[in-house]
Amino acid sequence: MRERIALLAAFISCLSIFAPLRVFADIDAPAVPGELIVGFHEGASRARGFAGGPHGAEIVRRSTLVPAALVRIAPGEDVHAACEELLRRPEVAFAHPNYTGRAGFIPNDSQIFSQWHHNNGGQSGGTSGADIGSRFAWDLGRGSASITVAVLDTGIDSDHPEFSGRLLPGHDFVNGDSDPEDDHGHGTQVAGLLAANADNSFGVAGVDHFCQILPLKVLDDQGNGTTFDLIAALDWSRTQGVDVINMSLINYPLSGGLDAALQAADAAGITLVASAGNNGIGDADISAPGVSAYTISVGATDDSDQRAAFSATGQALDLVAPGANVETVVFDSAANASSAFTGTSAAAPIVAGMVSVMKALDPSLTNAEIRQHLQDAAQDQVGLPAEDAAGWDEYHGSGRVNLLASLEAVLGAVDAPVATVPDLALRLSPNPTRSESVLRFRIPQPQRVEASVYDISGRRVRSLLAGPRPAGTQSVVWDGRDDRDRPLRPGVYFVRVASGAVSHACKVTLLP
Repeated sequence: MRERIALLAAFISCLSIFAPLRVFADIDAPAVPGELIVGFHEGASRARGFAGGPHGAEIVRRSTLVPAALVRIAPGEDVHAACEELLRRPEVAFAHPNYTGRAGFIPNDSQIFSQWHHNNGGQSGGTSGADIGSRFAWDLGRGSASITVAVLDTGIDSDHPEFSGRLLPGHDFVNGDSDPEDDHGHGTQVAGLLAANADNSFGVAGVDHFCQILPLKVLDDQGNGTTFDLIAALDWSRTQGVDVINMSLINYPLSGGLDAALQAADAAGITLVASAGNNGIGDADISAPGVSAYTISVGATDDSDQRAAFSATGQALDLVAPGANVETVVFDSAANASSAFTGTSAAAPIVAGMVSVMKALDPSLTNAEIRQHLQDAAQDQVGLPAEDAAGWDEYHGSGRVNLLASLEAVLGAVDAPVATVPDLALRLSPNPTRSESVLRFRIPQPQRVEASVYDISGRRVRSLLAGPRPAGTQSVVWDGRDDRDRPLRPGVYFVRVASGAVSHACKVTLLP
């Protein structure tokens, strides 16, 4: 029983565990002082209270829904010690502190529910869940004013309320002045997807709600620009403390000068995100700057998680993101509304916004680490089977991005203890899933391995693997069912893999 509670602690943290699984102190979460929740086995008598029990424990409230009670202990007594004592009683199924929670963040922007890329419930006729998971991700991070994102585009409408308090003094490389005002509209809409103000009862919400935005105008009022202006903007960014650059730009040739400028920006620690291009399948492939090895090249998906027909394909494609009829700001500072925006120009700023939130959580992240987190967290095989093969493919790259999983990956890397034993490299894909998910992990030598699925209470619902395994990468499929081959209810579950002295756990969400 103690192991069950300890498993719950391990799973909630979603971290690697390198010590025996035991007690409740492993859960780093706020709780009500002096209170714990005690669950009883079915059929056990719960008539008696805990008067005179361990640590002065007494029942103050009972649950009519589940066999559990709220227990209060004497002032100054230790809650964790009381849990340990109560677990020794045969009628007690579990005992843990009375943890506290809070409401999840849902912006009050007037058009937030039309932004299916944040939270897709099928409101636009698409597939529920075909989104980047913003709704729950924003509880983990919403960005920081310490992060600066440069938008290399047609400029940004400086009077727009969606960017109030967020715009830094930029530059116009087309006209050679310090006024990067948008005279086209493209840059304003791009910036809206990336970082429109949230929770201001106006318009839409960007992915990042707090980053500083640096407008750099490299395209004219017709949406055209030169390679030299793009190079100049990249060079200028290196002097301005920029953390992320978004380039919703296509059809530039990858000249030596442009690639050298991209390389220099990458070497300076700036994460470069670019559109893959809008020429679809064929010999078009990925256009520059997205084709460069120094950029994260982003294709587009629709609200059913299928590759948008216009989205360019090819060997340089890294990821895909929503980019077909996604809702962003209107190019009119007075309009409390949204406008549909289509193209890989729309997909790139969504990823750039994700990167800026990731960097806000961990400013020490390298570009290689950011790319790896995005790829590992991407949802694979969500598109058409003929295109979206397992792993990387030229149509979807590593998959459709997921903000929630990406932030969880960052937080896991930040909080993970120093390993004293080999890493199992535990991965689950797809995650979230509606049917099945593939569990992959690595063991350094032949040994016995156990892999199981647990529900949120810590109860094991499915044994996936138990026995000796050869060294190397292992793959196990979980079909969303329990040990009796019954479909499990949608919700959060945890997969635990134990091998030798190592035990790793990770969360998986089973969708309706």
